[in-house]
Amino acid sequence: MGVLSKLLQLISFNGVILLLIAMVAAAAAQAKPVCDNMCGGVEIPYPFGLSTSEECYLGKNFNISCNSSDHTPIIGNVRVTNISIKAHEMHVMARVAQACYHANGSLESNFPTWFSAGIFTISTTKNQFVVLGCDTTGIISGLRNGTHYSTGCISRCNNRSDAINRSCSGVGCCNIGFPDGLEYYEVDLSSFENNTNVRNFNPCSYAFVVQKEKFIFSTDYLQKRPRERRPIVLHWAIGNETCDEARRKPDFTCRDQNSECHDPKTRRGYQCKCKQGYQGNPYLPDGCKDIDECKDQTHKCSRVEGCVNTEGNYTCRCPKWYRGDGTKDAEGCAADFVLIIQIAIGVGVGFICMLVFTSWLYFIYKKRKIMKLREKFFQQNGGLILKQRLGRQLEGSTETIKIFTIEQLQKATKNYVICTLQPQYL
Repeated sequence: MGVLSKLLQLISFNGVILLLIAMVAAAAAQAKPVCDNMCGGVEIPYPFGLSTSEECYLGKNFNISCNSSDHTPIIGNVRVTNISIKAHEMHVMARVAQACYHANGSLESNFPTWFSAGIFTISTTKNQFVVLGCDTTGIISGLRNGTHYSTGCISRCNNRSDAINRSCSGVGCCNIGFPDGLEYYEVDLSSFENNTNVRNFNPCSYAFVVQKEKFIFSTDYLQKRPRERRPIVLHWAIGNETCDEARRKPDFTCRDQNSECHDPKTRRGYQCKCKQGYQGNPYLPDGCKDIDECKDQTHKCSRVEGCVNTEGNYTCRCPKWYRGDGTKDAEGCAADFVLIIQIAIGVGVGFICMLVFTSWLYFIYKKRKIMKLREKFFQQNGGLILKQRLGRQLEGSTETIKIFTIEQLQKATKNYVICTLQPQYL
């Protein structure tokens, strides 16, 4: 029996250990992975994510790799420099096409380039197509909404001095735009005379798509090679559905209650944005936070002190004795003269009432003071003793004194003439 009991205890103990191990394993399986959102100083916000876990990004199209050698974020075969949730933009570095010639006009090197935006589109409002050279034709061909598109420009000049810094008007440099929604492009270069007449100062030609603010033409580019990659801006959206179509699906990504869905004009898919008065990441639960316009100085109140922050908005208030909406663009705050007059009248009436009340109190005070003074004099001159004596005399006397009026005397004497004694006979 003793051996059996110990065996049962051991089995029970081992069962508890196994149960604990199973519970820890289940908890670890249910725990959310820690998502790294930084690579080489570039923030990778959701729905994008680094290659750590599939739960850290929204589908494989938003998966970004962090290059282990130089710690740069890579999507496809291009380097990412910035991702904007608010503008739904991704900034990447794209290659430059180039063609160089020998002195005899033969082709030394020719590197056309291409770029595939994948699920993204190339922004025409933020980018431009640039061609550099004095004997150069650049052609950009692309795919937009399933249809092919091509355009280009020509850059010519006879001398380097003909070109002007910061000018890209076709002399040493030309630039053009292209339609929005371009998903793919190829860049090709050609020359009229293979640069034979300009090779001494312009041996190579270049063409590329570049962000407008990131390129300023310099005549040095005609002789020195520009950088091999240039920044371009891509637009991105979620899926291929419109907002109405996406709302019907369980994987709708506009999760925050303070977010709203928008349909981009130039491409399919939808975009989540924080409502006005909020900022943050609308693709995360509780990602849109209230903006304190008063603290951020983004309000339109005429007075900083008059700004009051509210949830998703703010109000402007005027100080005492002023009226208006308190904003810079409308009425602002102006002195309320009607209120001032009312207050002045109220103060005046109040002062008069206070003066009357004070005078009445002073009159009561003086009257009480005189009464006390009379009482004091009455006591000092034996008034109490006299009062006591008169009281005793009146108590012992049965006689009463009655005072008659003149009418009563005339009636009693039947109008008898009453002679008054003159003072000289008294």
